[in-house]
Parts: sequence; C-alpha cells; structure tokens
Amino acid sequence: MATTKTENTANVRALNIYGKLAVARGRFLEAPVKKSGINRYAEFNYFELEDIVPVALNLFAELGLTLIESITYEKSIATLVNIDNPEEVIVFETPAKDPNIENGTKMSAIQGLGAYVTYQRRYLYMLVLDIVEADPVDATIGKTEDKAEAPKKSKKPATPEEREEVKKELIDEDGEAT
Repeated sequence: MATTKTENTANVRALNIYGKLAVARGRFLEAPVKKSGINRYAEFNYFELEDIVPVALNLFAELGLTLIESITYEKSIATLVNIDNPEEVIVFETPAKDPNIENGTKMSAIQGLGAYVTYQRRYLYMLVLDIVEADPVDATIGKTEDKAEAPKKSKKPATPEEREEVKKELIDEDGEAT
C-alpha cells in the first residue's frame, strides 16, 4: 500500500534532527537543482547560492527544520534547528578568513564584503546538505602554465585552404565523417 505525501511528511516530522537531516540531504540530491554559476577561467560550472537556497528552504520548511547562519572573519557557523523540538540542534562550523580585497580588483570594499558573505553562505549550505562538486582549486592548478603554452587562436575566419585541410582530417575516402 502506497503512502501519501501527507502521511510521509507526518512520519518525517516525527523524526529527530538527524533523521530529518538525512531526509533533507536525500531529497536535495533528488531535486532538479542545476548549476548556474560559470567559471570561465577554470572552465567549470558550480552551484550559486540562488540555486541552493530556494530548494533548501522549501525542504527545511516541509521537514520542520530551519537554518540559522552566523558569519564573521574568524568562522562561519550554520545552526540547524528542529522546529518540532528546538532543543535539537546541529552546529556546522568552518574557519573563515578576512577577504582582504586586493587593490588591483575593481570591487569596492562593500562589494568585497558582499562576495565574502555570499561565498561563506554557499559553503555553509553545501556543508549542511552534503552537496559535492568538483574542487575549483584543483580545476585551476596549472591553468596559467597551460594558457601560456597554448597557441593563440586567431579571431579571423578560416581561409578556404584551412577549411580544406580540416575537411580532409574529418572525412574518410568514402566521404563519410570519421
């Protein structure tokens, strides 16, 4: 006999905070969350805060959870609270660092602070919901060397001779694409 979503939600609301967190993580994993952030330098996509938060807030509300964030220059803390039993909390904590915006950037101090808070919040949500994605640090290692060694691409259209060369590489003797 299949259970209805209402019965399912009632059963989940009776769970302790760890059970609710496990359900939230599983449902987030199943949700159609798309990575809208694009790092053009390292050529990878990533989750932005706007991709994560709406889905997370809906899940938390349905399951009887709320997330309280606290961000300083020393640490960032996310406190997950079981609304149905507020004494049950799970604290997630990460070290933080003063962003110290470099002089060469085009960001003002307030924009730098906003970027810092956004990054810290995104990483807290990723920690709470156990969201995994490619490590952006690993993705950028060696990028400057790779770009220096790569030949410069011309912005001019290919000549007819260049097009013929490429055509020969892509088509076999029967005229079929390889």
